[in-house]
Amino acid sequence: MNRLENNYLMNVLFSFTDQFALFLSAWIIFSLWAGYTIGITWMIPLATIIFVFCLHHFKKKWVDGNSAAITFDFSPHSFHAMILLTLFLVATLGYVFFGVQGGYDLSADATPSAAGKLIQTTIPATYAPYFDVPFFYQPGVPLLISQLHQVTGLPFHAGGWLLGVLGIILLVYAITRLAIWTSGKKEALFFAAALLIGARLIFVDLFVGEYPLLLGLGLSFTAILSLRDRPVMSAILFAGAGITHPYVAGILFGFALFLHRPTITTILRVSIIGFVAVLPLLVFMFLPALLSGGSTPLEHSLSVESFLRTILPLVVFLGVVPIVSILVLGMRMPAAFRGNLFLPRAGILAALGVLLYVILANFFPVLLLHSKFLEAGALFTIIFAAAALSRATPARIIVFVLLAVLLIGFFINFTSNDLTRLAHGSKTGIREAAFSEWFSRVEPLPERTIFFARGPGKMAQYSNKIPVDATSANFTLALHLFSRNPAAQYYLSETTIVREAVEKGCFSCVEKIPYHYLVVDTRLYALPNGMTPDYWHDDFAVFIKR
Repeated sequence: MNRLENNYLMNVLFSFTDQFALFLSAWIIFSLWAGYTIGITWMIPLATIIFVFCLHHFKKKWVDGNSAAITFDFSPHSFHAMILLTLFLVATLGYVFFGVQGGYDLSADATPSAAGKLIQTTIPATYAPYFDVPFFYQPGVPLLISQLHQVTGLPFHAGGWLLGVLGIILLVYAITRLAIWTSGKKEALFFAAALLIGARLIFVDLFVGEYPLLLGLGLSFTAILSLRDRPVMSAILFAGAGITHPYVAGILFGFALFLHRPTITTILRVSIIGFVAVLPLLVFMFLPALLSGGSTPLEHSLSVESFLRTILPLVVFLGVVPIVSILVLGMRMPAAFRGNLFLPRAGILAALGVLLYVILANFFPVLLLHSKFLEAGALFTIIFAAAALSRATPARIIVFVLLAVLLIGFFINFTSNDLTRLAHGSKTGIREAAFSEWFSRVEPLPERTIFFARGPGKMAQYSNKIPVDATSANFTLALHLFSRNPAAQYYLSETTIVREAVEKGCFSCVEKIPYHYLVVDTRLYALPNGMTPDYWHDDFAVFIKR
């Protein structure tokens, strides 16, 4: 393949990822508006395709801008390398999902699937029939997985996993291009890809079910690429990311302003378009939560011990990236920074993200938002490290350095006890998931169920049941936000009773709790005295309360 053909294919590849990200964002925005107004139908994705085509055809400067990230003189095998990298990532993630986990997301939270089931033609006002509290969850991923299920029959958890993988692919392509654009070196493409795999964060996020986060990151970083030259496209992408994961989209929009230093006109254009696009979310979901008067308790403390507890996981989470950055900048500082304004800015953003993570993790740990600053800091660290490596590494040894980074990354990932635990299921197992799927076929109605088993939230998810333990399906945020709601208070107290009963194996403790089904894993608990199971399946006993 000659260089001219390679450059053309690389531009087509990057343009396709841009268009696909634009399609996903527009689909999310249209679904949001339809979910609060006319209702969601099969016309929504069709209207999205028409919209993206019109935007591309009539406003080419918004979609095909002069982004330096896609007009580089790439090396002859760059196109092949990116395709192979994409296939390797998909094959690796697919092997874990289908080969190791049996087609279940065994370590993921159940909330995206539960929220997706509730969204049929409209976005619901409450979590009923699960819980009679106001619906509060970033609706981007649930909106799409609900439509995917209705059109293709794809299980909700599989739809979430698919969107998470698409988010990873968008993130890889955006990070690699930002590294090239930031460094001015085409070699940064490969360093960024190698460091992103070595950082482990994409694997951890997918395994634990951070599907909204991954899709939000992919859309946000694609939006960062577009901000300077394609502000309208950037606004649509940031809006889609905001509906998918408002917190991370807000963080990265602020980071993008610092990185690009756009004009006031550009900022206003992006902000106004983005604000209008997400307006239903602000009016119908965030405003009621703000006015609810609920709160999440804060902790204000700092000690050497708490600081160390925060820092140590940071090294594990980032993997080889900070080590490589320190070594490169320590040895070749002048070569890394000479004549480049954007590389230092990327470094500042990497440090800022990590610093804010440390502060929030120590002073406000129960907010559970500090990790998102770590995500942003880690990804900018990757951009920073890839740019520094490409600028500071002599051409004669660049292949050896790249191979070393790849090998270290592979070694860290595939020997990680934490990743192994997540891959094999940290919340439930294949046995529990298979039983739950059988249970959903035998008793398809969503009824209140108490699970004396491992992973009640996940078992409720796969069996289409309502978990009496409200927090097991990760509805904790909504329950705390609306903590003054009598129903939320009741569910939290009920959850405490059920959790203590399951921990002690006390069946009599839940007699006064309203439920329809009682599921007992007889490998873990003895059968309740005087009760005869209505169903048996693989050492699981099912009792129907009459």
